[in-house]
Amino acid sequence: MSATAQKKSKGRHFLYSLIACVVIVVGGSVLAMAASSLRVSTATNGDDAPERLPNVNVMVLDAMTVYDALRLTGGIEPWHDVTLSAEIGGRVVEQPVQEGQRVAAGDLIARIDTDLLRAQTEEIEARLALAREELSRLNRLRERGAGTAQDADRAATEVRVLEANLRTARINIDRSVVRAPVEGIVDTLFQEQSEYIDPGMPLARIVQVDRVKVVVGLPERDVPFFELGDTVQTMLDALPGREFQGTIYRISTTGSAGTRTFKTEIELPNEDGAIRPGMIARVRLVRQEFPNSMLIPMNAVLSLEDRHAVFVEEDGIAQLREVTVGLVQGSEVQIVSGLQDGEHLIVTGQRDVRPGRGVMVRDIIGDREPTLPTQPGELPL
Repeated sequence: MSATAQKKSKGRHFLYSLIACVVIVVGGSVLAMAASSLRVSTATNGDDAPERLPNVNVMVLDAMTVYDALRLTGGIEPWHDVTLSAEIGGRVVEQPVQEGQRVAAGDLIARIDTDLLRAQTEEIEARLALAREELSRLNRLRERGAGTAQDADRAATEVRVLEANLRTARINIDRSVVRAPVEGIVDTLFQEQSEYIDPGMPLARIVQVDRVKVVVGLPERDVPFFELGDTVQTMLDALPGREFQGTIYRISTTGSAGTRTFKTEIELPNEDGAIRPGMIARVRLVRQEFPNSMLIPMNAVLSLEDRHAVFVEEDGIAQLREVTVGLVQGSEVQIVSGLQDGEHLIVTGQRDVRPGRGVMVRDIIGDREPTLPTQPGELPL
């Protein structure tokens, strides 16, 4: 190739390179401007977009009476529990009752053989009659001046001794008959008819269950809250779904040294006999009542250093409200002041809201299920 042709080829190559550089520079500038314009447009559109509101659930507040209740577990005992024992020894000749039989006060439970006692009684009666005749004879002799005072005194003493022995024998005969001291049910017979028993041996156990008692241990710190006659709600594990109303009729004067509890007895009616001694009872005793109080979930309360606050929703705006907390038990808390009846308490999503900012209410909780079905407004233990 000639020198002239080589120069033309180099010139075209340089021109093509220069054009390529210009195209790259211009294209880059265009892309940069487009990107910048896109960022500005995006930022502008973000400022104009509506604010995303936090979703919350609210609860309509309802003033109620809050009960500070104490729940204790105890046992059922019969109202009367009497064990009859033999006062004299002998063979059981009559026992007309059976276990489980209902008896009235005064009914015959057992009779002990008294043949020997009656024979001894007849002997004492005979000796007493002879002693009285002897005393009468000596007194007549003294009146005529023939007898001595010593003989008369000795005879009078013999009469008094025999009279005492006769009274003892007759009492033992009476004690051979064992009768029910109270109305009730023969729970246990300890001896069989025709068996021989010694004095003091048990014969029968009678329990009265037309009314029963629940025995619980009342903690010492709770004793000042209760007095005789207070109403007590009682539930029995053996009778689910039934509730019994009882009353406190006895609180022990002294407490147990080991448990620091005071024995408390609660009277329960039991006309139908459904309650049986030995059953487990769970009683509910109300220590205090707080009328016109609010009861809210504990997780709705925010701790602010030494204060407590909640969020309430008013026309779609979250308002921070300082409250005074009362009793705190279980998963709920009593609000003494700071909330009004009918307000909307934020119970879900309150961690995401800010005071004075808007919220989106998803659900309004109206009538709440009571914490304890026995008494709405009761604080659980």
